[in-house]
Amino acid sequence: MKKEKNIMLEPFEVDSESKIIVKYLENESHVNIPDGIERIADGVFKNKKLSSISVPHSLREIGNYAFFGCKNLTSIELLNGLEKIGDYAFKDCKKLSNVEIPTSVIRIGKNAFNCTCLTRKG
Repeated sequence: MKKEKNIMLEPFEVDSESKIIVKYLENESHVNIPDGIERIADGVFKNKKLSSISVPHSLREIGNYAFFGCKNLTSIELLNGLEKIGDYAFKDCKKLSNVEIPTSVIRIGKNAFNCTCLTRKG
């Protein structure tokens, strides 16, 4: 018999063994990712109405298409400790104008920030 390893951590469904958010159950404008989460699975927030996201220092990876199509997303602070940003992770986030990539990031996926409104500093 297979042991159920997903738990509810409102408003998320989390794989408790691997500390991955596998599903987002709401459609709020601000999301606070709980401390201890290490990965956001592929497509979890795809096309949601998010405008801002807070992530913990424990976050190591943002999956492919994780925030794809979040057209109202204006801010996300990526913290040191993050290592991977998946393919198309922030594609079509039309209001996202500034993202600072921490020095801990070792991989940025294909078209991860394919947003026409991003501006370059420096």
